[in-house]
Amino acid sequence: MPLAEDYNDTVAVDLHEICRNIWYFHMFEEYTSLHATRKAFIKAESSEKIRRALRKQVRPWSGQYQMGDRVFYMQPDSHERRGPGTAIGQDECVIFVRHGGTLIHVHQSTLQMVKGDLEQK
Repeated sequence: MPLAEDYNDTVAVDLHEICRNIWYFHMFEEYTSLHATRKAFIKAESSEKIRRALRKQVRPWSGQYQMGDRVFYMQPDSHERRGPGTAIGQDECVIFVRHGGTLIHVHQSTLQMVKGDLEQK
């Protein structure tokens, strides 16, 4: 007893030999290959987006920074923490930090509160 896959392959081969000159058969083949290409592209693109998102190190924090909190911050072009600076305001997830005479705005996920023993120094 032949399997369904074997039967479908046989029918497809027979149709290809019979319908060689029929225009809509060529269009069907074209659309089928186009669909397969799009499907592969979308799969590759979505896996790349997921891989890029997982490389990020986001530290969500649902709390609010109060005016006067001492924080370390990280700039986008640097991989080391700077500070400590003083939080002077917050707009949604952007925190305004004063470090020396410079005003810096950073995302809240790049901030780290100063521990009590460092704050006294």
